[in-house]
Amino acid sequence: PSAMVGITRDQRRQQQCYTAQAAFEWFCFRGRQRRSLAQAIDDHMILVSIKLRVRQNPDGIPFADRLRSAVHDVLTENGQNLIDFGLNMHISIPTYHWIGRSLRSPYYSSKDFDLAVDAWVRLRAARGQFGVGGAGLLFRVAPHHADQIWEQLCEVFVEVWAQRNVDSARLRAQLLSLSRARARHRERLREWWERIQMRQEERWQREAA
Repeated sequence: PSAMVGITRDQRRQQQCYTAQAAFEWFCFRGRQRRSLAQAIDDHMILVSIKLRVRQNPDGIPFADRLRSAVHDVLTENGQNLIDFGLNMHISIPTYHWIGRSLRSPYYSSKDFDLAVDAWVRLRAARGQFGVGGAGLLFRVAPHHADQIWEQLCEVFVEVWAQRNVDSARLRAQLLSLSRARARHRERLREWWERIQMRQEERWQREAA
């Protein structure tokens, strides 16, 4: 159960432990597990500072570079480094259109920070930002484009997990099963999209007449 917003509480060896966490731009960051709530609150303040620092930096700088800089600078300012802080992370990829939930990357420890950032770059490029937040995917792209996004995302997702020696064939089969279970829902969305397209074409024809 949660101790408060941004901090989780767990039972470990009959002792309460607290962990700070913060999420932004598909990344879910966590600090080291602490026995003291006060320490976890301090960790959470550092994670929030990293989040704000990334957002304050100029948009012209790639996110990966802004994140690396923010993590290094904020931890240094607080007298810590990646290892001391115990930063760990995973990536939550929005895939509701295809499987009804998010996909999750492997968990990365502080020593794998650069590997996590590289995985984020590749997954973000494959998924894109179409239909993230607010309206559904088909408000932004056509169904055939959505199919292409899913295909390329699956390939990158499998490659990312293959770096952890996960069975690629088995993972592809799992993704296919998840997608098939959601097929009827996507078909209804496709039918809705086609009706909208027909109405727009009819309206344009009337306006042109």
